[in-house]
Formats: sequence, C-alpha cells, structure tokens
Amino acid sequence: MHDYCTWCICSMHDLLQNLPESITKEQFVALFSQYPNLYEVRLVPSKKDIAFLEYLDEESSGVAKDALHNYKLDGENKIKVHSPMLFRRI
Repeated sequence: MHDYCTWCICSMHDLLQNLPESITKEQFVALFSQYPNLYEVRLVPSKKDIAFLEYLDEESSGVAKDALHNYKLDGENKIKVHSPMLFRRI
C-alpha cells in the first residue's frame, strides 16, 4: 500500500498536479502555509509531478485552492489543485 493512501480519517486533502519536478517540500510549505490550517505536504517520490496537501478543514483547503489553482509555480506550467478528498486510515 502506498504511503499517501494511509492518511488520517476526515482530513481534507488537495491533489496537486502538473508540478515542476524540481519542486521541494520546503517550497510547497512556504507557498501553501500562507493560507490557514495547513497540516502537511506530501510529495510522491515515484510521481514527481503530483503532491498532496492536507488541511485541517474544508474551508481552509478551499481558500488555498481558489488562490493557487492555475498558479505558475515555475513561471511556465500552471499547477492544478483538485478539490478536497477524504482519506481514511486503513
């Protein structure tokens, strides 16, 4: 089972796609922590163009999504922020 499939129950997660492969976890934290209630950033080592963000509530997740969907993180490619998903610990 993948690590990103074992998150806590009832946390709000955004899926990020179309990311530059050079992005670091620290860069994500710096960008997304300007929005309230960021809990965790998870990169997927085998898929460098996606990541997951965990927020403590749906409202906070929505604020970040609204602000950063289609944001040009590297000046070229627009990142895609997909709506919150609920994950359950298995």
